[in-house]
Amino acid sequence: MKIVVDIENKTTKLERGGKKWTDMSPFCATNFLVSVGIKVLDTGKSYYYYFRHDDFKPAAGEVAANKEKVNYFLNKADVIIGSNLKYDLMWLGESGFTLPDHRKVQYYCTQIAEYVLSKGDTSVRYGLNASCEREGLPLKKDTVDWSSGVTIDQIPIDDVTFYGLGDINSSGALYENQVQRLDRPENSSLWPTINMMSEFSSVLAKWERTGIKIDMDTLVGVEDEFRAEY
Repeated sequence: MKIVVDIENKTTKLERGGKKWTDMSPFCATNFLVSVGIKVLDTGKSYYYYFRHDDFKPAAGEVAANKEKVNYFLNKADVIIGSNLKYDLMWLGESGFTLPDHRKVQYYCTQIAEYVLSKGDTSVRYGLNASCEREGLPLKKDTVDWSSGVTIDQIPIDDVTFYGLGDINSSGALYENQVQRLDRPENSSLWPTINMMSEFSSVLAKWERTGIKIDMDTLVGVEDEFRAEY
């Protein structure tokens, strides 16, 4: 089973030392998972599950049931597809979902694939809509005026669903388009690079969640060697 996955999450505007930025990560205490969209490419069916939203008034056990449904798809899939997939995997993992080991499932990031197909051209925009537009594919629709400062948990829930389904539909169409391009003789040698980079994105997501142990004494030694050499 091939599935496309996309999450939506609350973000937080922060300011420190005169600098302003938007924290989109699952590590910010005021951020939370809003929804998860799943599209099964084998059947063409899409599913949309909510976890927290101003308009979402879950019945008893509904959030747990939604989580179980998402876990079912994640762990039945042979291929998990996403645009900027590392971001979705990081949020899913941090939100307590069960992510299959990268040795048991193929992860595929359309953003990485587009970069490789474009031979790393830095003048090219690799966002979902930009990539779809280049290939004449359906663009995800956005009816929200984000300039007002509204966050996704505050806009009408039907608009979130519309926006989220647009994401997974466009990502699915881009994936199928990329497979056709990659199967051409002039591009087929790019498959191993895309598979390796997509697989590693799942590892990076895990690293960002758990951190990496660093031997500080060894690190200082490396610094001393570097300074002595250069």
